[in-house]
Amino acid sequence: MELRETFDTVAEQYERARPLYPDELVAAIPGQRILEIGCGTGQLTRALLARGLDVTCVESGPHMAEVARRTAPAARIDVGRFEDWAPDGTYDAVCCATAWHWLDPEIAPRKVHDLLRPGGVLAVIGTHHVVPPDGDPFFHDIQEAYGAIGEGVDELPDVGDIRHDDAIRLRATGLFDVEDHAWVRVLEYDAESYIDVLGTYSGHIAMTAEERATIYAGVRRLAPPGRVIRKHHLFCLHLARKV
Repeated sequence: MELRETFDTVAEQYERARPLYPDELVAAIPGQRILEIGCGTGQLTRALLARGLDVTCVESGPHMAEVARRTAPAARIDVGRFEDWAPDGTYDAVCCATAWHWLDPEIAPRKVHDLLRPGGVLAVIGTHHVVPPDGDPFFHDIQEAYGAIGEGVDELPDVGDIRHDDAIRLRATGLFDVEDHAWVRVLEYDAESYIDVLGTYSGHIAMTAEERATIYAGVRRLAPPGRVIRKHHLFCLHLARKV
């Protein structure tokens, strides 16, 4: 099973654990008729529907789509790969939240460009874990556990260290004018809720069961009952306007 497909096996956990997108980010997405690629369990979908928008989704994971149909019943949700999906017209905006990197770069940019009305926008959303100088020391301390499985790092990224590969590649196509926006949110977890969200990340899904057990034991050791983990989430919105 490809890693892209394994996300479908954690659909309920994804819905429960992943943080929602900032209201300011959702409000910055223009248009009325929206196509969402890789809607997952419908977290962004619900926020778009709450604005009164007309939303169609394409989701490759059947379990993810099942949850999205339950949580966002007003949206049309098709199951399949975007690269194979038969378009049903043009859109004011196409959205893709934390899934653009899974798409075929030889197909997706041009297909989206063709789906957008003149002046339409592709909204690509990325999320990143960052650790500013005043961030929680937990994230430095937990590197000992990651080091035990060969994945520890000496330096953790701050906001300015993030490389925005999605935006770089979109600019390189010559199909879009791209503007970038970012918001930082600090979310609090206990050990178990943090382990819950770790289990939805591709790197942890790809680990062996023994490797995950090592990381989770480290989390529980460093965050005993009463210890709050303060995690800085960087939410990025790359608005790529069709040219």
